[in-house]
Amino acid sequence: MTVSVEAKGMRTGAFWAFSLRLYARPGVQQVLLRLQDQEGADVTMVLYILWCASCGHRLDAPALTLVAQRTRSWREGVIGPLRTARRAMKGLVDGSPAAEALRERVKEAELEAERLLHCALEARRAAVPAVCEDSAVAAARAGLAAYAAMVGFMLPASASDLLIAALPTSPDQPSDAAVAEPAMAPPGSSA
Repeated sequence: MTVSVEAKGMRTGAFWAFSLRLYARPGVQQVLLRLQDQEGADVTMVLYILWCASCGHRLDAPALTLVAQRTRSWREGVIGPLRTARRAMKGLVDGSPAAEALRERVKEAELEAERLLHCALEARRAAVPAVCEDSAVAAARAGLAAYAAMVGFMLPASASDLLIAALPTSPDQPSDAAVAEPAMAPPGSSA
């Protein structure tokens, strides 16, 4: 998927706002980072599955494969290297203000790359085949199970249950937690 530079002007979209709200809910960040670091899951993909489910769309294995193929080059060529650099710098900055400032700029670039991917996925959602589903819970369970099978990991019921319980009743429902974008860690990253 080519991420359009035109998306840069779009500060927030529905998917990005949904992800920030969900990521801020208790336990969600820890579950997502554990799935990313221990199971190889892509946090944006998990959030996309949950966002689509909250909109009444279930993503099956062919749809997830299509999304993964379309986003692979951006994830592997941009987001992955930024995350690797940021994480590598964490242990190397040794209190140097200049090095810490550089690490913060890399973190901001990673966050922007994640946001641009969110914008691209949102803009192309209509092109992704999805099954209409009356129940967001059923759509989320099925989508998460299909993704876990596709990537090849066992999704613990406790992780799935926590993510599903954190879903808003509608994709635009405000969160209990006030989320200010600049203070937010990138979905899929740890500070």
